[in-house]
Amino acid sequence: MKILFIHRVELGRSEQATVNYIPCTLAQQGHQVSMVAASGGSTDLLESNGVTVYYANNPLERFYTIRRVLKSFSPDIVHVFTFAGFGLIPFLSLGIKRPKYVCDIRSPLVWKGIMRKIIQSKSNLERKGYDLIFSHSELSAKTVFGKEVPVTVVPPGVDLLSIPTIPIKTEARKFVYIGSLNEGRELGTMLRAFAKVAAENKDITLDIYGNGNIKESLEQLVASLKLSDRILFHGAVERKKLFSNLVEYDVGLSYVPKGILDGGPPLKTLEYFAFHMPVVATNTVGNLMFVNSENGVITQDDIESYAQGIRDMVNSSNVPHMSKAARESVEIWGWQSIVSRIVLPSYEKVLTVTGHRVNNADISIGSES
Repeated sequence: MKILFIHRVELGRSEQATVNYIPCTLAQQGHQVSMVAASGGSTDLLESNGVTVYYANNPLERFYTIRRVLKSFSPDIVHVFTFAGFGLIPFLSLGIKRPKYVCDIRSPLVWKGIMRKIIQSKSNLERKGYDLIFSHSELSAKTVFGKEVPVTVVPPGVDLLSIPTIPIKTEARKFVYIGSLNEGRELGTMLRAFAKVAAENKDITLDIYGNGNIKESLEQLVASLKLSDRILFHGAVERKKLFSNLVEYDVGLSYVPKGILDGGPPLKTLEYFAFHMPVVATNTVGNLMFVNSENGVITQDDIESYAQGIRDMVNSSNVPHMSKAARESVEIWGWQSIVSRIVLPSYEKVLTVTGHRVNNADISIGSES
């Protein structure tokens, strides 16, 4: 099968694992894969796995490049990670063989008020040219379109092949948080909760990886809590270095506030599990896709509840069991599994239903063209 991916911004960002790993996994499985994206990011992972990358840095250049690749590559599937104007992409097939188009929603719509309504109306028009909709959750897709639409859920995954075998955790002392440090994530609540437990336990620490528009204010909050020596900010780090560092931690903080981000399944939760880390997780729809009492502690998103969750983890004698269960629970969320179980069968179904032919041969559900 020949698949063309389209992504508006530069590649290689750690928070955009899906953009990197679905193309790589398909290429590893023997499919022909190309990508159109902005220049400036890291393409080492893609290119080392045989993905051909084309660069386009503005809308006009992007449309010209996509049209050129559609003619030369002649893909069976065009997989578009949605952006403003994604509805124009299918029109670039006019006059040439039309592939099947997949739009992929990787985050909920965070706009509110009249702007939210305008974007939802626009998105509903733009999706009309697509044959299939992917999203990391049905709830996120509903925020984008303002109503329920047929969606194939493709959750975030983990590159299990790149994670070393590590010992089971035996205690909960070194905590870690991975994620963007932006206002809507309400991370001040998480830090205040951690501070309550840190006052009772002088040997627990928290390391934070990520950047965002409230990083400086969070650092100031930590200083005011007199915890600058025990809560450390590392900024955004390259994925390989991050994975190397994660080996050292005992517990992951899967703090996600209720509300707009509720339905998004957090990649951080799966990555913690992959490193044998149980989690302290808020009870969002996304977290509850993965977290249960075997592999973590589930709490509300307020300060007192989250502090109690951290406290329960620190005092638990069950950390080794939760650590083992965490790694076991992530096995089905490896990228090889997700692509084989969900992505490829979905591609094949839309191609079969519409009578499309791949490499001059009819395909059927479950085949690996």
